[in-house]
Amino acid sequence: MKTTPYQRFGLLCFALAIPLFPSLITLEPLTPAGLNVVPRPFVLALAAAFALLGISELPGAIRLRSPLGKSLAVMLAAWGLSGIVGFNPVGSLFMVALIGSTVLVHLVAAAAFREGSGDRWFLEPFLISGILGAAAAIVMALTRTPPALYALGHGRAIGTFLHPGELAGYSLMLAPVGFGAARFGRLGSTRALGWVAAILGVAALGASFSRAAWVAAIVAAMFAAAAFGRGRVRLAVPAVMLVGVLVFAIVGERHHNPDEDYTRLAAWRAGIRAVEASPLLGSGPATFWSLYPSLRPPDGYPDLVHAHDVSLAVATETGIVGLAAFLALWWRFAGLVRGGLRRCGERAGGMVAAIVTGMVATWVQGTIDLVTVVFVALWIPFMGMAVGLLEEERP
Repeated sequence: MKTTPYQRFGLLCFALAIPLFPSLITLEPLTPAGLNVVPRPFVLALAAAFALLGISELPGAIRLRSPLGKSLAVMLAAWGLSGIVGFNPVGSLFMVALIGSTVLVHLVAAAAFREGSGDRWFLEPFLISGILGAAAAIVMALTRTPPALYALGHGRAIGTFLHPGELAGYSLMLAPVGFGAARFGRLGSTRALGWVAAILGVAALGASFSRAAWVAAIVAAMFAAAAFGRGRVRLAVPAVMLVGVLVFAIVGERHHNPDEDYTRLAAWRAGIRAVEASPLLGSGPATFWSLYPSLRPPDGYPDLVHAHDVSLAVATETGIVGLAAFLALWWRFAGLVRGGLRRCGERAGGMVAAIVTGMVATWVQGTIDLVTVVFVALWIPFMGMAVGLLEEERP
């Protein structure tokens, strides 16, 4: 089934708005995880616009095919059940609906790349918004504007995101996808935008001073060289490790509040206690923040939004059932990529390799710092892009 012009327009709007998506979490009654620079009226307008787009596209989008469709449906059902029986059904179902909207994007993206229109309607808008988002974050950090955001981040780049870790996670996806587009983009404009996005993505990643993201970038570079590189490319692995060690030794500890070093320990301990308290279905999506004060250790950080680890965070809020559905989705995706790369052409294969590299990087970061914009707005849509590309040039 082909995508309609209206579906492609929705895909374009989604890709352009990704750097603004973190502000949507402020509509939940969460303890603030940072400072939102996007005005609240604009946040409400953005939420309303995407709600209308999602509702209007639902009947047509659910008829689109994706090899991950059943896995996504099972995951949403499991998470929805957790929300209904959880501590805050309204807030949980809002989060499930938000993730459900990205499943619609996944379906449209898969179909668009399968039919060859994905570069124009998704990849290029993503690169454009990435260029603007990364450039804005760097300029705001250099000019110390606004002062409250600069002070909150200890001089680290943040931009339209809520904290430096979110910018770093977004950049971990932007940079490899940008390099992939520069090398394998179907259009000349895509390749040009890819170079700019990749360079600014790396710069924004550096300016975020996120130690977790820097480690993730090193691991992802080593993974890409080992898995997809040939000849001399694989020899670059030791050089990447050496550069990473030098960077950490010279600037790794700058712009960090020492008090934050123990945040993860408290989050993990509280997360484990949350799983023990409700192991099957969890407490419901987006509820860990309300339970944390009762679960945190005596010396723990006062307020935390999530358990600071992707798998643990999913387990705390959706239980063993939700975690199993989430991991089953990734297992299915990995199998599709592994089999599809053997059959697809060089262009599609190279672009999928870039996407996988970004996902490896964000997963590594996610083991110690869950990033909402990656978890909600990047993983599922880019899975759609990848499976669409794998089918686009299949013999």
